[in-house]
Amino acid sequence: MENTESVTIGNSHITLIPTSHVETNSGEFVAQQISEKEPHMVAIELDRSRFEALKQREERGRVDLFEHTTKRELVKEILKLFRYPRKLVVTLVMLVLFLVQKVIQKTKGMKQGESDMEKAVEETANAEALMCLMDREIGETIKRFTSETSFTELLRVIGSTAATPFKILSYKIRRKNADSITNKENVLSQMGTWKENYPTFYRVFITERDELMASRLYWLAQQRIAKQENDEDEEQLTGDDDYEIIAVIGAGHKDGIVSLLEDYKNGEKNPMPVNLTVMTDSHLDVFKTNQ
Repeated sequence: MENTESVTIGNSHITLIPTSHVETNSGEFVAQQISEKEPHMVAIELDRSRFEALKQREERGRVDLFEHTTKRELVKEILKLFRYPRKLVVTLVMLVLFLVQKVIQKTKGMKQGESDMEKAVEETANAEALMCLMDREIGETIKRFTSETSFTELLRVIGSTAATPFKILSYKIRRKNADSITNKENVLSQMGTWKENYPTFYRVFITERDELMASRLYWLAQQRIAKQENDEDEEQLTGDDDYEIIAVIGAGHKDGIVSLLEDYKNGEKNPMPVNLTVMTDSHLDVFKTNQ
């Protein structure tokens, strides 16, 4: 998973680190790269909701989704889902994807705090760098998928995703190397298969997010946001200063993002107009481990 790729736009240098979300060594390599390169900005494949969930867990030691919800209110919310079938489907898909990733991590012995994105946030906080949340809100992504896909494709995607933990377990029982299922090489080899078999899933989860994240990286390279010395306020560096960005992304996004960045750089395509969500020290202090 140590294969990085670089794109230079003017004096802005973007280092893309493709990772596996369920491999411990991905998190370790991400932390090492951030520590060694000391970037101005770390851009990560997270949205605000997932970042806040990580922050809540750091602050409280766990995420309690129903802390302020009574049993009666919880039952009412569940019943509401059945009145809105599409909302129920979105919720179920989110739950399946979340549980599958957690089961895979547990099966592979990954502990809390060891994933690629968790390590990226932690090391960014330790380095006192700025952090940009690149991804689209997960709820919006799943809503788009469930509203545009066919029921058949939806069931096939859920079935294929849910089968992964059982495949890993069967490999372990037969004493085969389960890492081959989730490593970067296998993920990349599966991209073509997913694009052919699940076209709507691929477009919504891969292609659209590639374009959004590549656009945010491009505008980060153009705007060159940095921290003022002895202050967490932001400033823009001049064009003569070298500007370092590290982008932590899932392996399946690397080729698409690199291709788009080159197109934007060469004027062959225009990046999307996007908002940049930048996290400073006040957002990241809770993640520091070197205090």
